[in-house]
Amino acid sequence: MSKLTYSDSKKYEALQSDMFPGIKSEDIKYEQLTVAIKQALEELKLEYIESQIQKILQFYEATRQRMGVVIVGPSGCGKTTIWRILKLAYEKMSQNISTHIMNPKSMPRNQLLGLMNHDTREFNDGVLTASARAVVKEPAETLCWIVCDGDIDPEWVESLNSVLDDNHLLTLPNGERISFGNNINFIFETNDLKFASPATVSRLGMIFLSDEDVDVQRITKTWLKRQDEKMQPKIQQWFDDFFYHALEWTLHR
Repeated sequence: MSKLTYSDSKKYEALQSDMFPGIKSEDIKYEQLTVAIKQALEELKLEYIESQIQKILQFYEATRQRMGVVIVGPSGCGKTTIWRILKLAYEKMSQNISTHIMNPKSMPRNQLLGLMNHDTREFNDGVLTASARAVVKEPAETLCWIVCDGDIDPEWVESLNSVLDDNHLLTLPNGERISFGNNINFIFETNDLKFASPATVSRLGMIFLSDEDVDVQRITKTWLKRQDEKMQPKIQQWFDDFFYHALEWTLHR
């Protein structure tokens, strides 16, 4: 279900009810985690959206099953929000968690994965390899996420194929190997996977977010919670009288 688009998920649910009439299916319930997620939403002053909670729980399951998890969806659909909420929920449950965030497309490959000086045989760590060395030093009970925010390009992601499969090994240009434990995850945030090879995609757990999952009113309510309490009723009235009508007119123009 986590990999299906909004429209495909509705078709699948209809097909499932036709194939198994009268049988009610439910997702696995994580009661303690769900309570922590609700507390995290309140602390971050975010709206409670049932579909987003489902995606957070799907993301939680994916991180337990795969080393690499990719969150796919358009800008503004809540990709970053999902892992940040789960991170805060873990902290509410007294689980230590460490995150290393980078944008691989914002730097050359040598700066990301490191550079080998063939004259001196000296290896200089890149941003990703430095983070890899840091996470393997963490205790086994500490969760570690290396978050790669940006387009997935075969130029650099193919180097991680051996990390994302069952080997969990990162081989550096100098021949050194870094072995990752089960407490480490690589999280990818991207708009699409059109440039990723099948070898990479097959190694990743996927969470797909659609435009339909985004409700404009939820976004405005979240923004409104962070404004001055005295101004909130007046701003809400402006939203109702002008903003939503103007947005509707713009979208259907």
